[in-house]
Amino acid sequence: MQSRRRSLLKALSWRLVALLITFGVALVIFDDVQVAVSVGVLDSLIKILVYYLHERAWERVPHRRLRVEASPQGVVANALHQRGDGP
Repeated sequence: MQSRRRSLLKALSWRLVALLITFGVALVIFDDVQVAVSVGVLDSLIKILVYYLHERAWERVPHRRLRVEASPQGVVANALHQRGDGP
C-alpha cells in the first residue's frame, strides 16, 4: 500500500497532465491562450468537485466483503449468496 503523500502527489501530477491536455485542445480549438488557460483551469476545478461529490455519494452505498474460498465454485456460491441469489 502506498503512503497518503505518494497518493496525493500522484493525484496532483495526474491532474496537471489532464489540465495540460485540456489546455492544448482548447488552444487548438480557440487559438487564444487566455481562453485555453481559462478552459483548462475551469475544467480541472469542475472535475475535482464532481469527483469529490461522486466519492461522497459512493460512501452512502452499502458494501460487503466476500469470503474467498479455495475453489472457484466456492467463490461463485459465496458471491451469489451475498447478493441473495444463491442457495
